[in-house]
Amino acid sequence: MDKRWLNISEASEYTGFSVATFYAWISQKKIRASRRGGRVRIDIRKLDQFMQEGEKELPKPRGKNKRKA
Repeated sequence: MDKRWLNISEASEYTGFSVATFYAWISQKKIRASRRGGRVRIDIRKLDQFMQEGEKELPKPRGKNKRKA
């Protein structure tokens, strides 16, 4: 069975973002977390969705800054 809920440390390892960043995101309500028995858990499906929504296509170089290969 796949693990659905991650604690903050596991979410940090999973994404590469720091534990402090996760606590900041939770307090800013950028990401939802469940608090049960004093423990914070993050739904991995919601985390994956959050990460995909954050992906942005980088703009193409314009003007004089273009590099020629």
